[in-house]
Amino acid sequence: MTLDILHIDLHAHLRDLSTEANSISPSIYDTAMVLRLAPPDPFWPAFDWLLREQQEDGGWLPADCGERARTVPTLAAILALHDRSQRSSTREAIEKGLSFLRRNSSAWCKPLTDDLPVGVELLLPMLLAEAHARGMDLPAAPYAELTALGMQRRAKISRIPPHLIPGSSASHSWEAFGESADARLVHPVSGVGASPAATAAWLRMAPSDSPARAMAVDYLRRAALATGVGIPGVVPTVFPIGRFMETYSSHTLAQAELAAASDMATILGPRFDELAAEVEPEGLGFTDGLSPDADDTAAVLGALQALGRRPSLGPLRRFVTSTHVVTYPGELQPSAITTARAIQVLHTAGEDVTHLRQWLAARQEGDGRWPADKWNSNWIYTTWQVILALREDPFFEDVLQHVCRILIAFQYRDGGWGISHSTIEATAYGLLALAALPRSLRLPEVDEAIRRAREWLYAAYQPFTPSEELHWTGKEPYRPTRLSRIIILAAMLTPTAQ
Repeated sequence: MTLDILHIDLHAHLRDLSTEANSISPSIYDTAMVLRLAPPDPFWPAFDWLLREQQEDGGWLPADCGERARTVPTLAAILALHDRSQRSSTREAIEKGLSFLRRNSSAWCKPLTDDLPVGVELLLPMLLAEAHARGMDLPAAPYAELTALGMQRRAKISRIPPHLIPGSSASHSWEAFGESADARLVHPVSGVGASPAATAAWLRMAPSDSPARAMAVDYLRRAALATGVGIPGVVPTVFPIGRFMETYSSHTLAQAELAAASDMATILGPRFDELAAEVEPEGLGFTDGLSPDADDTAAVLGALQALGRRPSLGPLRRFVTSTHVVTYPGELQPSAITTARAIQVLHTAGEDVTHLRQWLAARQEGDGRWPADKWNSNWIYTTWQVILALREDPFFEDVLQHVCRILIAFQYRDGGWGISHSTIEATAYGLLALAALPRSLRLPEVDEAIRRAREWLYAAYQPFTPSEELHWTGKEPYRPTRLSRIIILAAMLTPTAQ
C-alpha cells in the first residue's frame, strides 16, 4: 500500500468534516424516545429497526459497550416496544430485555466512576419510574447511589434561572426534568440542547400553535439524515456534530504532528480562520446553540496554534480552577481528557501548568492506566491525551515509563489493542499513545510494539470504509464517523511512529 491512498482518504474526510449527512451512528435511546414522544411518519420502519437492534443476550448495544452504558438504551427500547406490544415477537423482545436488565443490575452496585454516560443520573431514574408505573418488575436498590446523584443534579438545575436553561449543559437532558415547552429552548440549528430525545420531549409538551414547532420538527428530520440509515425517526444521540468533528479532528492532526504540513494547512486554514472569529470571550461551544465548554475551546485553540496562529487563551483560562479544568460550570464528573487537552494548549503558550499536571498524575490507576473518561470510554484514548499533557515535564518521567509498560502489556499478540480483541480505532489510540512518548523515555520494546501496531493497522485498513466501533460517550456510546476515521489515518501517517 502506498501513502497516496492514505492521504487521499484523509483529505476526503477533512473536506467533509462539517457535512452532517452520514456523520454519526444511530442511537438506540434517542430513537426509542422519538418513537414514544414524537413518532415519525411512517412509524413502523423505525420501530422495526429498533426491534432488530436487540442483541442475543436481550440487551441493546454490543456487549463491548459495557453493562452500565447499555442500561439506559435497553430500558428506553423496552418502554418504546411496550407502547406497541400487540405482536408476540415484540412481547418476547420485552421479556428478554427485562431479563437482561435484572441480570446486569448488579453493575450499578459498584462505586460510580467518571465515565458514566451523559445525563444518566437524570435519565435512568426517570425511565425506571416509568417502567415501575407500567408494572415492570425491576429492582431499585442497585441504582441507589445513581439516584442520589440525580437528586443532587436536579437540585442544581432547579437553581438555574429559566432563561439560562436554553443552550446550557442541562438542556441536553431536558427530557428528564422539563415541565413546560418554552419556545426559547428550541434553537434553529441544534433543537433543544442538541438532543433528539430532548427535542422530542419538547414537541410532546408544546402547544400546536407554538411558533417553534416547525423548527423542532425540522431538527428531528435533519438529525435522522445524519445517521445515514435512511429511516425517519432513527436519530443519533447528539446532533449536530460538525463543529466538534472539525475541532477534534484538527487537534488530533496537530497532536500527531500532521496539521502543519502544507497540504493539511491548505485544507484546514480557511475554515479555522472562520472558527477563530467564532471563539467568543467565553469560549466555543460543541455546536451553535450550546454554551461554550473547555474541551471544544481547547481543541480549536490547539489547532490554531498548530497552524501557526497565536490565539488568545482568555476563553480557556476561565475554565481553569485551582486543581483541574472544568468542562463547563457546575460539572459533577471531572474530565481527564478536558484537563489534558487544556494543558497541551496552555503549555504551548508558555503558561505554568504544574498544578494541572499534578492533578492528572494523581488520577493514574495503580496498574498505570488512566481510566475511561466521560467523553471517550476507551482508557487508551484518555491515557494518550495524558501522555501528551505530561511529556514535557521531567518530573513525570517515572509516571510515563509506567504508562509505557502498561500499554505494551495490553497489546495483543497480533499487534493491536481493543476491549476483547484487536480493533482498528483502539489500535490507532494505542499507536498514537506510544508514538507520543519522548524518545528518551521509550523502553527498548516500544519501537517493536509500534512496528507491530502499524503492521496490524495496514493489514486491517480498508480505504474509505468507516470503523464500527463505539468509543465516544454521549447518553450512549456513539461513533463520530469522520473523526474516528481521521484518528485511524493520523496513526498510520504520524511521523513520530515511523
